[in-house]
Amino acid sequence: MRDKSERYVDDCKKKEESIHENENPEPSVAPKPQPIRVKMTSGDPVLDAHIREWLAWDKNKTTLEQIKHLVRHNEFNQLRLMFMNRLQYSIYGFKGHMEAGYNAMNDIFVVQCGQGLLRYLETNEWKKLKSAGIVIGHDARHNSKRFAELIATIFVQKNYPVKLFNVVVPRILVVKAIIKYSSAAGVMVGLSTGSSNENGLQIFDSFGVQFVHPIESELEDCIRNSLEPQSLSWETTILSNSELRTNPLADVLKEYLDSISEYAMHDYREINKKSLLKFTYTALHGVGFIYMARALDILHVHLVPVETEKYPLPDFSSSSVPDFRGEIRLHRAVQVAKEQHSDYIIANNSDCSRVVIAERRPNTNEYKFFNADEIALLLAWWNYHIYQDNVHTQREASNLFMVGNIFNTKLIKHMARIDGFYFMETFGGKWLGHTVKQLMDQERPVIFAYDGYGYIVNPLSFTNDGLGAGAQLATLVNYLNHHHITLEDHLEDMYKQYGYYTSLKFYFTTESVEETNEIYNRMRYHKDVQEYPKSMGNGKYVIRFIRDLANKLDTAEENKRTTLPEDPNVELLSFKFDNNTETTLYNYKLTPLYLKLHTSIWGPGNTPEEQEQLRTNLNDTTNVFINEFLETLKHQLSKNMGK
Repeated sequence: MRDKSERYVDDCKKKEESIHENENPEPSVAPKPQPIRVKMTSGDPVLDAHIREWLAWDKNKTTLEQIKHLVRHNEFNQLRLMFMNRLQYSIYGFKGHMEAGYNAMNDIFVVQCGQGLLRYLETNEWKKLKSAGIVIGHDARHNSKRFAELIATIFVQKNYPVKLFNVVVPRILVVKAIIKYSSAAGVMVGLSTGSSNENGLQIFDSFGVQFVHPIESELEDCIRNSLEPQSLSWETTILSNSELRTNPLADVLKEYLDSISEYAMHDYREINKKSLLKFTYTALHGVGFIYMARALDILHVHLVPVETEKYPLPDFSSSSVPDFRGEIRLHRAVQVAKEQHSDYIIANNSDCSRVVIAERRPNTNEYKFFNADEIALLLAWWNYHIYQDNVHTQREASNLFMVGNIFNTKLIKHMARIDGFYFMETFGGKWLGHTVKQLMDQERPVIFAYDGYGYIVNPLSFTNDGLGAGAQLATLVNYLNHHHITLEDHLEDMYKQYGYYTSLKFYFTTESVEETNEIYNRMRYHKDVQEYPKSMGNGKYVIRFIRDLANKLDTAEENKRTTLPEDPNVELLSFKFDNNTETTLYNYKLTPLYLKLHTSIWGPGNTPEEQEQLRTNLNDTTNVFINEFLETLKHQLSKNMGK
């Protein structure tokens, strides 16, 4: 008899085939090139050259016609935007709208990336590439399957093995496959956030870690030297009968689910089995349902699916953009939870790299959705609790690490100080897994890491795992319920033990790069004094520590050097004040006119009154900072509150 995981996968594959059967408008074998005659009148020889090469290279009728249409109508300003800049590798990999041009996600751009990755691996990982090839997975977004097959074709045509998942998968399975098979690299086609017209590529090294600086620069150089699509790169029919292409799903999924079960331990699984709690689950039309259903089944957790959102749909028809930004409102999940008398809701985003949980408040029909910082605190406590149950000695725990995005909760830093382990801050996205890997290489075990609603949990890997984090949250809920405690009550208990943390986020736009640079320089050399400021608000708020990434400075460190990664694409300047408020202004140089301000405060929070006072102090400090350091009126910055 076939087990549940096989039936789930078959069910998913049928759904995916129905989704994509009308989506792939192009033949799998490249047609013979036909002469294309389009009159060039832009007056820019560089732009004209890019347009001509595109017209000669593109085999996709849709994107080819887009460019021809724009040329016919003399839309050269639009064409300039599409061709004069390329998509760059950002903190979350390559990401862009799906349309024609080098500044977007399309067949040509993906082929160029695949050819560039091949060139990079042949130079740097040839032995692994020859023996174990690469791993490729994809989510359910428009063209994700097509893009994955194009990249796979490039490697198979060069006689390298490719492990290509034959159905949509969570990102974590790509990373697990890389590690299991000692592959040279892996590619996940898809996005954790973004509209239905966006897509992306995340590229992982042979350890399952996303490419970071300076390797990403080497990759981009290889791509720039591999721009012309080779004729064989289009012939995806080779995948259907090549022995070099294999599907790793069954083995990787079994191994991954076994590890989730093992990490939960027998006692916790028994508590799950006895629990009467029901968990409403929504995949928000992403890849998560078949995998979360199987994970919770082996943990004996009672799952109630949101039927209208459980199968992958590239248009996210009921949820718009399922990216867990701002206030979380999962209307259909809440409706189902109320109908099914379910006390908890769990949701994943489109590639199952993020998770959110909600809890019904006692004696009400209202649900509290926990924010990213609250979930991080709950999972940090749970992973430390599990570690203590396994180890039983403070001596071994003293070498433990947790890692967090600098722009998320600092409360775990205080938890580490009290409970006797270490905490390290880093950037999010690709840098989170990289930092975890660095610590592990130094024989410093990391049991938890977090970035927004993305969490790296045991069984540890180097990418966000919304599937594993969701399974842990369900087990944590049942464990607390066994002791007659709710998640919200448990958070309040932790605030009494570790203090209270709250934060604010703001977004600004400037008129030019020069204006952005001027703002940072005014913060560094306040009131024309050639040194960092010592206070603000006429001395009311004293600056205790300064962190300036451009100068590799962190005055809180003994050697005065920052421990943050050296990323040339990040600008960051932080002030920490004597009232335990911290302000951080930052931006990514790929979007230099878009500034972000993150402010936070930590302090005793034993009572609601103390917590409210901290929120008031944070608001007051933030307002003084904005008015004094950012000189809002002079720069006419647009300010938007974010959560």
